[in-house]
Amino acid sequence: MLVKNGNLYVSTSSTNVQSFEPSCHLTGLLIEGLSVLASVTEDESLINLMIQVATSAINAPQWHGSDGILKVGSDGDVSTYNDDHAFKGFLLRGLLEAYRRTPTNTAFRTLIRSYINVQFNALRELAREGDDYGVDWRGPFKGPFLHGQLAAFDALVATIGVQES
Repeated sequence: MLVKNGNLYVSTSSTNVQSFEPSCHLTGLLIEGLSVLASVTEDESLINLMIQVATSAINAPQWHGSDGILKVGSDGDVSTYNDDHAFKGFLLRGLLEAYRRTPTNTAFRTLIRSYINVQFNALRELAREGDDYGVDWRGPFKGPFLHGQLAAFDALVATIGVQES
């Protein structure tokens, strides 16, 4: 079941929505799916919903530090795998799809490009050692764990996708 919680959505099989927090990676998948569906159907309400969810995700204070860097999966032991560590890049993947499918919405595309560039710069400057990327994008680099590389991959691909030619 997909339930609205503020301007973000919660995926749950329970009716007790209060016990669930919106998930960064599931929100990324929702944005990606809405982007494709809205583009194919040209349904204005879906386009507006996709923009609302994407904008809310970019501005979600529970997922970002005051510097705008994604902090999901940065708490606790970053050497231990969890979905937040490995899949937070899904948010950037979803935003990239939204960017690609809204070619005439300049303000929205600028917001997405700026957001993705902040994440890329954090990865490059704060969370990298050589060719390895850390789990905590705010740094410092704490080891080349596979789940950190997975999340960074989506961020790096998204960065390439939003650069203007």
